[in-house]
Parts: sequence; C-alpha cells; structure tokens
Amino acid sequence: MGYEDIFISKCWINSARTIEPKEENGWTKRYPRFINLDYLKAFSDQEIQQVGQGQNAFYRFENRLDANYLLLPLHLIRFEAWV
Repeated sequence: MGYEDIFISKCWINSARTIEPKEENGWTKRYPRFINLDYLKAFSDQEIQQVGQGQNAFYRFENRLDANYLLLPLHLIRFEAWV
C-alpha cells in the first residue's frame, strides 16, 4: 500500500503515504492517516486479536454488517425497483 513512517502507540496507528502533487489534491505531497483502534472495538463482538508473531504479526477483529447497510449501490436498487 506504500505507507511509510508507521508509528504505533497504545491504540493509535499513525502512518503517511507519499503521493504525486497535483492541482486536484492541492499540491499535497503526503497523505497522513491516524487510526484509533478503540473506535473499532465498538463495532465488534470480539476483542482485537494478534495473528502471527514478530515481523509476521498482524491484528484483526470480526465485524458484522448492520442489517440496514446497503450492499448494492443506490442506482442499482432504484433500477431493481423500477424493473
């Protein structure tokens, strides 16, 4: 994914990605990301789990979709209703 300068502290993950500066993105050179894993725990029935060890470790959690979540784009739902 090209993220660099990854820093993890407690439940915060900070990283950045270098992008090509263009007029459309305001001549931005870096795209920073800040993720607080505490926010994700509210959506999960399970705790965040570590899978693997050392350099091969990653973290996961399970999440269920809300029953009201649209799985199809709105224009497809409208077409289906029209048909």
